[in-house]
Amino acid sequence: MSADDAKNYAKERLQAWGWGEDQFASLDNLWTKESNWNYKAKNKKSGAAGIPQLMGGSNVPNFDDDYKLQIEHGFSYIKKRYGSPKKAWEFHQKKNWY
Repeated sequence: MSADDAKNYAKERLQAWGWGEDQFASLDNLWTKESNWNYKAKNKKSGAAGIPQLMGGSNVPNFDDDYKLQIEHGFSYIKKRYGSPKKAWEFHQKKNWY
């Protein structure tokens, strides 16, 4: 699995979450900053994991090894908390976390 594989999957899934392709640039900025699209990324200080750097993500079965699952959980988090990747990225730029 490469970062390009993850990015392509995320692009394909934007519409399913109610977002247009215009949201991808913000998502790319956000997850590049968080994990550089590395599905094995772990933050030793906070415990955040995966591409979206979710707290407690490693407690989800298969989370650490399934980039598609990480992306879906990341999208769910973004949708519930911010409404869109653009709003999540705007928040991140102010706080350096999301």
